Amino acid sequence: MSSRTGVSAVRSAVDSGADSSVTSARLAVTLEKIGEEQAKVTKKDIPRNLSHHPDTRWQRPSSRLGEAPLTLRLRVADTSELRRWMLQFGLQAEVPGTGVAASRAGGGVSARRRMCMAGKVFADRVAEYAGALFGQPARTPRKVPESFVRTSPGAALLYLPPMSATTPVSAGIQYRFHDTPATLAALTEAAARQHRIWIDTELADWNTPHPRLSLIQMRLEDGSIHVVDVLSPEMAAAYREAFVPRVIAAPQIEKWAHYARFERRVLGPDAVQGLHCTFELARSLPYYRLPLRSLKLAALVHHLFDEAIDKSYQKADWGRRPLHPEQLDYAAWDPEWCYRIHQRLQPLVQSWDPATDDPDAIQRRYVGLLPGLRDAKHWRTAIWDSIKAFMVAGERERFSDFLLQMRVIRTVPIPALAAAVAEVDPMQVAEFAVPVPAALLESLRPGGDVALREAGQETIVTRFLTPRAPRAPGKPIYDLDPEAPERVASEFAAADDEHRKVESERQELKDRMRAWMEHAKVNEWGGFEISDSSPRLRADVRMVADWLRDGERPSTGLPGRFLLAFSPRQIAALSEYVDGALSPVMRWRPDRSAVPIELAQSRDWHGDDEAP
Repeated sequence: MSSRTGVSAVRSAVDSGADSSVTSARLAVTLEKIGEEQAKVTKKDIPRNLSHHPDTRWQRPSSRLGEAPLTLRLRVADTSELRRWMLQFGLQAEVPGTGVAASRAGGGVSARRRMCMAGKVFADRVAEYAGALFGQPARTPRKVPESFVRTSPGAALLYLPPMSATTPVSAGIQYRFHDTPATLAALTEAAARQHRIWIDTELADWNTPHPRLSLIQMRLEDGSIHVVDVLSPEMAAAYREAFVPRVIAAPQIEKWAHYARFERRVLGPDAVQGLHCTFELARSLPYYRLPLRSLKLAALVHHLFDEAIDKSYQKADWGRRPLHPEQLDYAAWDPEWCYRIHQRLQPLVQSWDPATDDPDAIQRRYVGLLPGLRDAKHWRTAIWDSIKAFMVAGERERFSDFLLQMRVIRTVPIPALAAAVAEVDPMQVAEFAVPVPAALLESLRPGGDVALREAGQETIVTRFLTPRAPRAPGKPIYDLDPEAPERVASEFAAADDEHRKVESERQELKDRMRAWMEHAKVNEWGGFEISDSSPRLRADVRMVADWLRDGERPSTGLPGRFLLAFSPRQIAALSEYVDGALSPVMRWRPDRSAVPIELAQSRDWHGDDEAP
């Protein structure tokens, strides 16, 4: 039966109101009438009911269909996944034989916009079928994107997302699962022919010094998504012997991961070649073009696509087998999101040729920003100082998203600081960098200076003087309401956002002017001036500690951003190493539950120690 014939048959069943079955090569559904009276159960009863009944009827309310709702009756093999879909997408379900229905507030599902089907489901013509099923033409006659189709052993689900509004997405993706050397060999052949792939990994024992690679996921240029289980000994051997040398270590294949520092450590820094990072790409964009503090995957997906994704499986036990279907869905989505983020960020990247850039236009825009930047900074500082004074006066440790810590730490022995860092970041997925001055290099074993320069960041810092804003007639005063902590935090967040936007554009203009002056070989122009330079080296404190001579215990300053990752117990322990007067330091932590790998994926981690 052709798809058009199938549509006509279904439409006829709708018009006649009779029970009917329609089957085609593309779609199999059963239509039947059900009564209007439906008992309701609470949300807590849903898992118990559905888990015992593999037959579930998906329906929409009768208000738009007449006497009784039309039911699309389906058989599903994975009831736990069906349950998750119902809870997340607001669908209704009736369990045959129990006389009860489970629903969410707002109930119903628009067949033109979202649909859940089980059995063998194909993407093409589904919107056309949806329109026919409910007696209305489909608004989306085009082919549904394959990325919204998911198949797995025993079940196949299709999700047509709403045309607008945020939708939590955890399923609805098509991928191929590889758990035998034969299927991995076929995938290796396909991947080796790619120019660019997008990858992700999942680890067993992920937050220990000895994690094990569990899954590697990738999206190829043709849009296909692959999830490879490499935990078993035979799959691990096939992965190392063929896939690594032909794909992972192939420099001609451009590989993209969201937080490539993590993937580089997992895949082997000596093995992986051609690896690029969408997090670093996002971080390279000025804040005014990408106004986000956190640049982790979920934050970018929500900002760029208005989708809310669940990252709870990031901390799941990926060493257990078999993996739950929801875990596989989660794993398959990551390289797809990496691809979409990469595609969306690329147009935001802008570059200027210093040889053709316009210094007059840069200078005018720069000077024009200064009064607004001055006022934004003053307002942000006024809120910050008011909150800090309130917390200090009342000896409060927390006020909404703000933390107050009394620091006595001036300098800390490097071995002690490295040990504290190793405790919070055993996998070394975040970089805890400290300055490495010439005096510290003299405390290293032979070869340490070369190793730190290779692994660390050495920059040539030149002073670049710029025009300043005219002095303001006065500074604002913020009237803090101690009974409204969340409103205070919201007002500070808005002030911080405005300041970051203007400051990031100012910094971009400053960089453009400096590049033009260096190209033109001029040291002064229009209020800008380039001064003398000096080298500066920064390296991870754990690596510095490893290269210290025996018996050497030099000290270093404690960067304020480290306190974002340390617990109060660790801070108190480090405080015992030095003497000094108490000094209050306030931190802003809107993301209170972040772990080191998430903290490292933020602009705050790479910014100043304390704001403002």
